Amino acid sequence: MTLSTKSHPNKYFIPPEVNLPEITPKVIVIVIFLTIFLAASNTYLGLKVGLTITGSIPAAVIAMGILRFFKQHNVLENNIAQTAVSAGSIIISGLIFTIPATLIMGAWTHIEYWPTMAITLLGGILGVLFSIPLRRVLLDNPTLTFPEGLAVGEVLKHSAGEKMGLGTLLTGGALGAVISVGQIGLKVVSSGISYWTKIGPSLYGIGLGFSPALIGAGFIVGLSVAMSMLIGVVLGWIIGVPLISAHHGIPSDLIGHASGEIAYFYWSHYIRYIGIGTIMVGSIWAVICLIKPMAVGIKSSLGALRKRTADSGAMLRTERDISIQKVLIGSVIAIILIFFMMLWFTKEWAPELTTTQGVIFSLLSAAIIYGLGFVVSAICGYFAGLVGSSISPISSMILIATILTSLLMLGISFLWHLPSAELATMTILVVLMNAVIAAVASVSNDTMQDLKAGQIIGATPWKQQVMLFVGVVIAALILPVVMQLLYQAYGLGGVFPRPGMDPSQMLLAPQASLVAAVTQGVFALSLPWGLIGSGVGIALLVLVLDRILRPYGLHLHVLGVGIGIYLPFESTIPLILGGIAAGLVTHLTKKHLPKQPVLAAAKYAEIQQRGLLAGCGLVAGAALAGVGLAIPFAIAGSSNILNVGGAGFKPYADLLGLFIAAGLVYWIYRVSTKIAW
Repeated sequence: MTLSTKSHPNKYFIPPEVNLPEITPKVIVIVIFLTIFLAASNTYLGLKVGLTITGSIPAAVIAMGILRFFKQHNVLENNIAQTAVSAGSIIISGLIFTIPATLIMGAWTHIEYWPTMAITLLGGILGVLFSIPLRRVLLDNPTLTFPEGLAVGEVLKHSAGEKMGLGTLLTGGALGAVISVGQIGLKVVSSGISYWTKIGPSLYGIGLGFSPALIGAGFIVGLSVAMSMLIGVVLGWIIGVPLISAHHGIPSDLIGHASGEIAYFYWSHYIRYIGIGTIMVGSIWAVICLIKPMAVGIKSSLGALRKRTADSGAMLRTERDISIQKVLIGSVIAIILIFFMMLWFTKEWAPELTTTQGVIFSLLSAAIIYGLGFVVSAICGYFAGLVGSSISPISSMILIATILTSLLMLGISFLWHLPSAELATMTILVVLMNAVIAAVASVSNDTMQDLKAGQIIGATPWKQQVMLFVGVVIAALILPVVMQLLYQAYGLGGVFPRPGMDPSQMLLAPQASLVAAVTQGVFALSLPWGLIGSGVGIALLVLVLDRILRPYGLHLHVLGVGIGIYLPFESTIPLILGGIAAGLVTHLTKKHLPKQPVLAAAKYAEIQQRGLLAGCGLVAGAALAGVGLAIPFAIAGSSNILNVGGAGFKPYADLLGLFIAAGLVYWIYRVSTKIAW
């Protein structure tokens, strides 16, 4: 029987004094099968198009459906299942963005099972350990909305039997799923359109994206972040591309290509590096801003440990993390194992290094992974709270870590006077080191959403944290097998396992290709530091403007500006549209609220709740559709097997996409404001 509990008078759906089963045998079985399913789907999608889907929402909905077949089940079991599954499926993103670089650089001839498994396992465990002291710091920050965490929390609450707003949630889910199938599968609705033209020496154009998931997420993150991203879009695409195209001219190998392809070339080779510079400064600034609350959170955790020792019954169940003492012990063990792993890698792929050099390199690697890994964990957790896991630029974090570690190891190589041939082996070691950091980052990026969902429904944090480890272990065991199967079937990043394979079916592994290019570029002293420096200058200017505007109630997010520069139109515009809709709802409904403060506050909260449910539904439905479509795509080895539109249908698909996106924005606006009139 499903137990439904009314919301706690403070903030928990299941009150702290209520104890329900969370980690049960049926949940473990569900976690194993769903982790394999979602991890395999994410691996294919990530290697094919460079994007992954956060596993939290699909796992929550699928687990909810499975648990309903059992007589005894509850919402906390559902939450535990999605927590473990999402951790196991999202850690894939960090590894597929880095590990294939070893194939592209010629160091590996296939996906090595044991090294890949060890990197995934140790990096994932360290990411979970880092997330434990960060939980209180980030989840209690009122400026962070955690869009997917809120979405999962609402899904879980309604799965327990609450009926208020369920129709809105289900309608949003159905709309998101149907539109995504039309876009990704049938291809009768465009995912985005762009128009570019050459005027004089410059390229000018604009693009639009129609993703229902991103429109919903944009409504959740709100107007402030959306406007910051719009500034980034203007700087990167409206101003940046014309200036760069006028300065560099059209490359000879692109003469005769469409203007849109040439614009994409400028974005890929120039604009993204400007965005990386802006995000680097924004990331550093985010860490600086987090130092004080992080210290308070760690102090609170240590105080909680002492309090629990004195009186274990005094602490609320919903506030009990794995103890800081165990976190520290686990971190020390993990970093020692990482040292020995890196020492193994130096002997295997850099035999030219002496024993002393190998030990020094491994010690430095372990120290960098520990220090930079924690910083990246904090940044990715902050990103997840600000804009959500699905659009959090984890690939840019990996690139930043790649640049920093490559520069440091290049300096070490010069001190050791290594010849050019041995510098090539150092690039492989740097990629493997960054693969560990990527695993840390990807886990932390998604874990905070799971912990936020748990906070909303009243889960026990330490039990969630235990299940995060379970998800990481499952992913570590299966990831190398899945990646090797995909490599054997399609090839990765321009590398085929055998001659005569179809290039059109190649999995491009775009981020891994960029990691390989950046690492080799640093060691060859050919990285575009001028472009990165331009991004740094933009970030510093945004920080100054933010301080000027704050007294007027306005706020610029430097990370939002950086994301707007770094991402393509198709990803940023739907977020901006959703954010504008949220701003309109907030502005217009306030005029129609009752004059009595208590009634006004209650009605405004109801309006916000309806909008949140609509946005959550769009995100959940689109995510589930994306995961479901990955199955036939992976089986057939093609993302066009359901294509019924054809090339001649594209103009109609573009119009449909435009009208549907506008309709979604209007729908979410009307659903939110319906009770205000």
